[in-house]
Amino acid sequence: MEKIFVIDDEEQICLTLKKVLEAKGYQILWTTDPEKFLPQLQNNGFSCVLLDLKLSGASGIDYLVKIHEVDPHLPIIMMTAFEAVKTAVEAMKRGAFH
Repeated sequence: MEKIFVIDDEEQICLTLKKVLEAKGYQILWTTDPEKFLPQLQNNGFSCVLLDLKLSGASGIDYLVKIHEVDPHLPIIMMTAFEAVKTAVEAMKRGAFH
């Protein structure tokens, strides 16, 4: 079973994604605090990370970089409720999954 980690500062978003993705057969772990994810990153076999662009007090782009410092091959899919082409381009330049 593939494991996906969801990072979003809105708990309801995390719970909704967990419900939908578990129904598709994925194992979902989630947090509203991205700092709690970093220690879990090594040796947990995550297939990908769903990462919110705008987090409380932090930028998803900053965590994209931190995650890729630990695992540069882990696919990271950026999510946002805000349309911003410039930000999408920046996220892909820093390693977000195309």
